[in-house]
Order: sequence, then structure tokens, then C-alpha cells
Amino acid sequence: MSTRATKEALFDGFAQVAKALSNGRRAEIVDVLANGERSVESLADEVQQSIANTSQHLQILRNAGLVTARRKGTFVYYRLASPDVVGFWRALQSIARESRGDIERLVREYLGDDGDDIEELTKEELWKRVQRKDKLIVLDVRPQEEFDAGHLPGAVSI
Repeated sequence: MSTRATKEALFDGFAQVAKALSNGRRAEIVDVLANGERSVESLADEVQQSIANTSQHLQILRNAGLVTARRKGTFVYYRLASPDVVGFWRALQSIARESRGDIERLVREYLGDDGDDIEELTKEELWKRVQRKDKLIVLDVRPQEEFDAGHLPGAVSI
């Protein structure tokens, strides 16, 4: 393979990964999977898509190397392929928030709150406070499935 052809193949590979996230439902699936493994049926319900459509989106994400699957009985469970995928997703969200003025407004609209009275903590800062045994109660408002997949010690699922 010539140097040019190799370079083009390399950048086409990068583009395939980016293209896998060029659909809002696939981006939403990655966001859900960032919180833990889910079955196709559970994902379809969460993103309000048919099982067939969700499966097609998952195949695109799988072909791009962003998710992996395992079979358990008649169910197929998907998870993100590596912690790097979570980092990539978080970086993409950060870039979108910085470069698109409407993203912050949409976040506030979706959450139904102006956010002024919520203290935003990184997971590192929250973990420090938990380890210092600061007086705090961690309320985990994620769906029970995500809470069961992993949560901070002492967190309460609501």
C-alpha cells in the first residue's frame, strides 16, 4: 500500500468512528451505555426506538469498535468497548457545549431546572468528600438498572 493510500485508510478509520456518533439516537445509546451494560430491549425502551432500529444502531456502533456485545440465553447485552469510549463521549459533549450556544439551553430545558441551585461536582471531588466523610447524602437519581451496575458506596437510589 502506498503512503498516500495508507494515510487515507487511517483517516477513513478515524472518520468511521466519528460517523458512528453522527446520529442522535446512537449518541443517546452511547450515553446510556456510559452508565453500564444494557440489553437490547432495555436500550430500545430507554431511547424509545423499536428493537429492530436499536439493533441496527448497535451494529453500527459495534462495527466502529465503540461497543461490545455478549449473549446470555436469548438476550444480547451491550456495553462500551473501553473506558476510552466514555472519555471520547465526554470530550465530544464538552466540545459541543463550548461551540454550540444552544446546547446549554437544551440541557437546562431537558433537566427542567435553571441549575442555579445545584452544586456541580466532578466525580473526583465527590469521591474526596465521601472519603473525608463530609456530611453529605448522595442521591442517585439514575434508573435502578444503572444504579445496580455501579454506584458510590452509601449512595441512595431514588
